[in-house]
Amino acid sequence: AQKQGQAPPLAGQALIDSLLKELPKQKEDTNKVNLLNGLSFTYNSINPDEGIKYGQQATTLAIKLDWKKGIADALNRIGVNYHYKSDYPKALEYYQKALKMREEIGDKKGIASTTRNIGLIYQRQSDPKALDYFLNALKIFEEIKDKNEISNVTVTIGGFYYYHSDYSKALEYYQKALKMDEEIEDKKGVSGVTGLIGNVYLFQSDYPKALEYYFRELKMDEELGDKSGIAGVTGNIGGVYFKQRDYSKALEYYQKALKMHEEVG
Repeated sequence: AQKQGQAPPLAGQALIDSLLKELPKQKEDTNKVNLLNGLSFTYNSINPDEGIKYGQQATTLAIKLDWKKGIADALNRIGVNYHYKSDYPKALEYYQKALKMREEIGDKKGIASTTRNIGLIYQRQSDPKALDYFLNALKIFEEIKDKNEISNVTVTIGGFYYYHSDYSKALEYYQKALKMDEEIEDKKGVSGVTGLIGNVYLFQSDYPKALEYYFRELKMDEELGDKSGIAGVTGNIGGVYFKQRDYSKALEYYQKALKMHEEVG
């Protein structure tokens, strides 16, 4: 969690601009590989084709340096960019290459992370074996006691059950993740999972519970100054009022959400 008085971390285009400024100053070493991988990762939701380009540059340099971890990281990053392009066969191809290399060097955290990514591809393809990959990733994160990642993959498992309309199982995993995020004081994580619990109640047509969790998330997003989060949950609140046929309230929240989405681009 960000401490009071700290500048907010750079994100999106601002981070890309900062990394591009640094790139010409770097020697052809592992730091440059990390920087290229950072660019590849940051581009994934903005321009995945650029993300692939920088991931390939990172791969080439890491091979030249014979740095297997750098190669594995780059392959995984390229996979993430193809994932964002919805090119699932290509994403899977790169994830599997990354996994093989991470297994060779015994990078447990990397193995678990790529295993989860493979599960996400199978989930996108409505393949039930996604759950096996998520549970394997969870097992490894538990072995290395990475609480933050345990929480993340617990949310992913909740998402699997949500996707398959098993709302009681989804709720069970989301509540576990919420408890963990509260323990490690990950405020952004707490806010995100709170919204997901709201989604489950919405799909179960428990509108008072859905609103309770969405308003909780809204309060946290306001405290965090997360404008994108505020916009998203404001739209969700509008959605609950719409389901309840309270159209004036729905319109009020939808208009607020629209205005905020326009502000954050």
